[in-house]
Amino acid sequence: MKQYQLIVFGSAWDVYEHSFREMIDHPHCVYLRPFSSIGFRGFIQRVLFNPKWSHLIPLSWKTYWNTCYVDSLDKNGAYCFLILENWLRVERYTRLLPYLRRTFPNARIVCYLQDLVERTKDLYSHKPIDIELIKQQADLVLSYDKNDVARYALTYAPTVYSDIAEQQQPVLEQFDLCFLGRDKGRLPLLVSICRQMNSLGKRCTFYVLQVPKDRQIAQEGIHYIDNPLSYEQNLQVIRQSRCLLELLQPDAQSETFRTWEAIVMNKKLMTNNASIVQAPWYDPHYISIFKDERDIDWTFLNKQSLPWTKNPYVALIAPATLVRNIEQQLNITIDY
Repeated sequence: MKQYQLIVFGSAWDVYEHSFREMIDHPHCVYLRPFSSIGFRGFIQRVLFNPKWSHLIPLSWKTYWNTCYVDSLDKNGAYCFLILENWLRVERYTRLLPYLRRTFPNARIVCYLQDLVERTKDLYSHKPIDIELIKQQADLVLSYDKNDVARYALTYAPTVYSDIAEQQQPVLEQFDLCFLGRDKGRLPLLVSICRQMNSLGKRCTFYVLQVPKDRQIAQEGIHYIDNPLSYEQNLQVIRQSRCLLELLQPDAQSETFRTWEAIVMNKKLMTNNASIVQAPWYDPHYISIFKDERDIDWTFLNKQSLPWTKNPYVALIAPATLVRNIEQQLNITIDY
């Protein structure tokens, strides 16, 4: 049976460097980062793609770089191109999908959205991507969000996360609960949860990003930051915490990276994602679900330890599960 080689149009974002580490290190997988060129050519590429200069530089020039990424591939080869969302944010100008279709007639093209469609916006116009056009040009379009799957007739594929247990060093847990993310209308809830924790003698550390000064509410345990933490700093906060707090953004209905971090770092998870009870990785030993601050089971935090030394659901969220999903949907075999 024909085997397809997996070519991932990936991301240089440090979060993806962790979550897709298994693919990045896989001997039969090619992981392409945007702006990976070095030297003068890399400098020119960054200038051409910089939104600050888009009014001076013809956007059509961006199509040139498609050739640079795949010039070493056999045009008659069997490839499965997996294209992550950051490439779709510039698709209107690079025309990567039709280029791959013309150049590699035997290939299959898969697009993967790890954010809501309405939040996956064109880098230059700031308008949502044309999901219907992308569906026409790809063999398969995956989304992490169940609501978007129903809304746009996509295929569900939960986000993935590589096991990083071997990279972890023992760290003293200083906090009972941590949160990292943008406000997105959740600040009043975060303040309420933090106040309740303080009244119970629990310690929380919440990092809330880019909240205007006039909307910040002073509260012990809440840190307002202007710039995102590096992902390694993010992981360090998690290592120091016993439990993670996950709050879904409005209209979302799927697990976020907080769920995967809880699994691979063997932490507890408090989440308002009610649909997680249907997931194969749901287990009340490490997951507590709530609707609002009045519904939180605070005894969940008092439980001293988990009934295992390593979360048994790590394998269910590994990148290999995404590959198997693609194989099943397209009825192909991938060399992975």
